[in-house]
Amino acid sequence: MAKLIIYIDGNREGIANYARYGPRGSSAIEKAMDVTVGRRLKAKGTSWFQPGAHHLLQLRTLKQNGRWNRYWAARRARTSLLDALAA
Repeated sequence: MAKLIIYIDGNREGIANYARYGPRGSSAIEKAMDVTVGRRLKAKGTSWFQPGAHHLLQLRTLKQNGRWNRYWAARRARTSLLDALAA
């Protein structure tokens, strides 16, 4: 039971997205993300740890989803990020 709880806690975001949007994605999308992320994270002279890479990917996702400006406006205004991104 403990392993299940740890698994769910570690994959909470993906589980919520799956419940919200269903199974989405394709080999082409996954390959494009692999190439895009790989190029950025493996650039000459860079070194990344998992938390830093995760933050970078979150920002890239904001930009790709068209929420970049709302995110930064909320940060500047110090409003709730959840409220800003839900709009």
